[in-house]
Amino acid sequence: MLRLQRMIDNADIMISAWDRDKLVGIARALTDFSYCCYLSDLAADKVMELVKS
Repeated sequence: MLRLQRMIDNADIMISAWDRDKLVGIARALTDFSYCCYLSDLAADKVMELVKS
């Protein structure tokens, strides 16, 4: 759990997706805020991947 917390704490950008009070997606990126941005993690709830807009 400590490793996961360090990953979150040290991300430059973190975006989350919520369905009411349930976390259904998260993206984590590292960037220099000038030219380059590296999307290092992207995760989505399997059930939400099946939901159509």
